[in-house]
Amino acid sequence: RITVGEGGADALTLRELRLLAQADLVVQAPGVPTEVLALIRRDAARQVGTNVPEGAIKSGGGRIVLIGLEGE
Repeated sequence: RITVGEGGADALTLRELRLLAQADLVVQAPGVPTEVLALIRRDAARQVGTNVPEGAIKSGGGRIVLIGLEGE
């Protein structure tokens, strides 16, 4: 899980940047800044919400990353 705070994309750690670059599925909270979303691997599946879709883990959905906002 990646939590985005006031610093937006500039505050992400190297580990978090790597997770975004390797993600197969990204579940993003509404309101995640565009500059953070631009760092997601282009061919990664995306979904707006706060929960991993049912069956994604069981079906071997690959690397799943959740992006939330600070304070959620």
